[in-house]
Order: sequence, then structure tokens, then C-alpha cells
Amino acid sequence: MTEDDIYLCLKQIAKENDLELTDKAEAISRFRSRADIPLSVCPCEQGATGRGCIGPKCWDEINKFGVCLCNCFKKKV
Repeated sequence: MTEDDIYLCLKQIAKENDLELTDKAEAISRFRSRADIPLSVCPCEQGATGRGCIGPKCWDEINKFGVCLCNCFKKKV
């Protein structure tokens, strides 16, 4: 996927889950595209289970800290 495709997917995921993207989302999209990392895998902890865009661990972090580990998604303000 291109970085634009990934960014659009991240925007859609945020919208569907009543979240916002952080200012890091574009850089994360570029990294995912260049490293060929699917959305089902966390770019920060690629070997971790339960990680991926809006996976269970991400939700736990968003609920606890207001932002996910990758600093891609955040609670709406």
C-alpha cells in the first residue's frame, strides 16, 4: 500500500472508532509503507500479539493514556 492509502485507512479507522489521528500519523503512514508493515501489525512492537491498529492493547493504552503506543490514535478532545 502507498503511504496515502495507509493514511486514508488510518483516518477511516479513527472515524469508525470515534478517535482522532495525532500529528505523527502521516510519518507513521510513510514508515508503514516503506517497511511494508500491514495495519494488523504494530510498527513499534512488530512481534507483539494483540497489537495492530486499534487492537486490544492499543485500546487499553488509549483508554489509560489518551494515546496509543505508536502515537497514531488519540481520544477526541
